[in-house]
Amino acid sequence: MTKKLYPLISLIFIISIALASCGPKDVTLEVYAGDALRAPLTQIKASYEEQNPHVTINYNFAASKVLAETIRTLEQGDVAMMGNSAIAPMNEEKLLLAIYPVTVQVAVIAVKEGGDTVTSWDDLSKEGVRIALVNPEMSAIGILANKMIAKSPDADVIKGNVVRLTSDITEALELINAGEIDAAIVMPSLVLKTEGVTSIEIPDELNVKIPLSITVPIYTTNEEEAKSFAEFVASDAGKQVFYNMGFEPIE
Repeated sequence: MTKKLYPLISLIFIISIALASCGPKDVTLEVYAGDALRAPLTQIKASYEEQNPHVTINYNFAASKVLAETIRTLEQGDVAMMGNSAIAPMNEEKLLLAIYPVTVQVAVIAVKEGGDTVTSWDDLSKEGVRIALVNPEMSAIGILANKMIAKSPDADVIKGNVVRLTSDITEALELINAGEIDAAIVMPSLVLKTEGVTSIEIPDELNVKIPLSITVPIYTTNEEEAKSFAEFVASDAGKQVFYNMGFEPIE
C-alpha cells in the first residue's frame, strides 16, 4: 500500500516544482528619478510592490542632468523619470525604448514656516533677502528658476540676492530650516514632506511649467517589468498621486 503511494508522491513533488518555476521571477528595477519626484514616487512604490510582490523598486534620486549623464555613462537603468528637457536629448540619441507622459510640475517659493521675511514673489527683491537656487547645470529646476527670474521686472535685484547654488532641492530646504537662507525656488512635493518649511505660490505670469514623462532606457535588463511599472506610474491612479502633491495634469 505504502509502495503504491511513492509514484503519486513523486508526481505531486514534480508538479509542485514545475508550478513554482512557472511563477514570476523576482526582479529589482533600478529607477532613476528627479529629486523633486521623491514623495509621489515613494508612495507609488508601496502600491506597486504590494500588487507585484515579485518586484522591488530601487530608486536613485538626484538632479535630472546628473541622472541623464549617469545613465549614459554607466549604460544602465531600467526606468527613468525626469523633466522633458533632460529626456528629449536622450530620445534624440535613441536611448529610450518607451516614453509615457505623466504630469506637469510648477515651481513654488519655499520659506521657513511662520517667517515673514518673504511672503510673496515681490519680497525676493527686498534688500538683504537671501535666496538659494538649485544649480542649473545639475537640475531642471535651476533652469526653470532662472527663466522665471528673467521674466520679472526686478530680475537684476533678485539675481543679486541669490547667495547659494545647491546640488538639489533637498539641500535648499535644509538651508531654509537651518536659517542660512530665506527662500528657495523649488518644486512643491518636497516642501509638503519637509517639516518646518512651507510654500508660497509664484504668479502665473512668471511661472514656467515643466512636463514630466517616465521612460524605459535601452539599457534595461528587465524590459517587460520596466514597461509595466512605467505604465502604472502613467496610469490614472499614478497620476492622481502626483496631483495630490501639487503637480498639474499634463495636456
